[in-house]
Amino acid sequence: MTDHPLIITDIDNTLFNWVDYFAPAFRAMVHVLHDATSVAETQLTQEFRAIFQNYGTLEYSFVLQRLPSLACLPADDLDALIARVAIAFGRSRNKRMQPYPGVTTTLRWAVSQGIPVVAVSNAPIYFAITKLRRLGLIQYVHAIAAWEGPPIPVDDARARRYTALPRVRTSLVVIPVPADQRKPSTAMYELVLRQFGRSPSGAWSIGDSFHGDMLPSLALGVNPLWARYGLAFDENNLATVRQLTPGGPRVTDAAYAAHSSQAAVPALAAFSEIQEHIPTPQTTLF
Repeated sequence: MTDHPLIITDIDNTLFNWVDYFAPAFRAMVHVLHDATSVAETQLTQEFRAIFQNYGTLEYSFVLQRLPSLACLPADDLDALIARVAIAFGRSRNKRMQPYPGVTTTLRWAVSQGIPVVAVSNAPIYFAITKLRRLGLIQYVHAIAAWEGPPIPVDDARARRYTALPRVRTSLVVIPVPADQRKPSTAMYELVLRQFGRSPSGAWSIGDSFHGDMLPSLALGVNPLWARYGLAFDENNLATVRQLTPGGPRVTDAAYAAHSSQAAVPALAAFSEIQEHIPTPQTTLF
């Protein structure tokens, strides 16, 4: 074991504002479906919620193929509608999905200091990697640990892109995590520490959810840095996420609930503030 610094960072609402990207993109998707089918948006939303619940994630790639309201569509019509929905979702995503201020320069600083950066996420690993690529951050990440994800339907023509991880550099360490080892379990962090041969005291964990990110870090003795800035959501967008999250609103509320340990954990106003807490293993030249 070594105490050479290691950064373990959450992705959603830590590196970028996931709530304020996903909720508008989801609503844009529902609007297109309503216009195309005349099915009420409330009914479509209920159907989405049931499927997300069944698969344990809001990021299930084959949700449109599972919507009861679309089951009667001929295959060609369904394919065309999926393409329209993907365009609407993508346009909304591209307007809103960007790193928080200071994230890129801070990760670049970590790399320049020889500090490995590991991204951890409860999202399916395919999407976790794709997010880092879209954000332009993948080149600063040494490893990623994320949920292995729900089963891929082998009979779906679109499945091929999800059966293999997105193309990334060969040096990226990819650590798939079973569903029962997702945060707030400590298992994901333990896998990362073991992979890099680090003691908990030599690692710093950054995350927006005190329940999901900080508590497992504290339990292991990893140095926690609470990304409080990541809780600044648009209320309407947070309401959309609360409505859809598997397990119901209580799961979202628990993720951001106050905890007695918060007072003992450094609260960050920006991701760049991690530089004030993590010792550099080599002399900074400039």
